[in-house]
Amino acid sequence: TMEAQATRYWITSVTETGVVTLQDGIPAFSSVPSSAETWREFRLLMTSGKVTVAATSHGKVQLVADTKRPSRSMAAFRWESGGNSSRAVLHLTTDPKLANSEVHLVDCRLPCFLHLAAHAFVPGDEADV
Repeated sequence: TMEAQATRYWITSVTETGVVTLQDGIPAFSSVPSSAETWREFRLLMTSGKVTVAATSHGKVQLVADTKRPSRSMAAFRWESGGNSSRAVLHLTTDPKLANSEVHLVDCRLPCFLHLAAHAFVPGDEADV
């Protein structure tokens, strides 16, 4: 039999001024147990401009974000990347002129925190059926 492995993913944010990662210049690494509905939460200080947040995994990965941390429900986050790819991307901006269907408007009073959550899974795990 094949032993189930944890699903690993990396998450990094990119701003107009260069790559800004969520922890001291290093992409944040996380792992979730196989067949687990586990979300990992992050936050990013927004000061202005456009931010791209991306997560990659050897399985499938999903990102959600909001300026307020919803209580316990990942479905309550305003923006989501979809979860049918090994790379999830969210584009956000503080400039209303740059916002559109692909770029979400961060409408908080700056500076503020962007709350992020990520989930990764391997298709075929029992929890994903």
